[in-house]
Amino acid sequence: RLIFGGEARIGNASALSVGTRGTARIGHDFSASAALKMVAWHNVTIGDHCRFGWDCLLTDTDFHSLKKESGEHTRGYASIRIGAHCWIGARCFIQKRTGLPPYTVVSGYSLVNRRYDIPERSIIGGIPAELKTTGVYRDIDDDQVIYP
Repeated sequence: RLIFGGEARIGNASALSVGTRGTARIGHDFSASAALKMVAWHNVTIGDHCRFGWDCLLTDTDFHSLKKESGEHTRGYASIRIGAHCWIGARCFIQKRTGLPPYTVVSGYSLVNRRYDIPERSIIGGIPAELKTTGVYRDIDDDQVIYP
């Protein structure tokens, strides 16, 4: 199931793949630049007013599992939950198990691969992403850049 909570803008060369047992919930006022790739074969939830830069990949599955020495298999999938008002920079890779609080900014070219228990209005970035600073966010209604 692919569920839109309202208006969404998805750029060219994008692809949304939802598996037969998967669910993707995309909140109101969603915007993704060109070449967003989303794979939701389990569960992807994106809050309201989120923004994605160019060439981002979100996947809640590896499409494989690993075998433990005990003979058990690992689970090759887990949910992705992105809070409202998040801004994901260009070329980010969002993997299974990701959880972001509202108003998180993810620096471009970052690998996001776990639940981030950080304050709202924080910046994370890097490979893998880690907390960079707190107390800042993108106000999409007031984010003009004034050049000299």
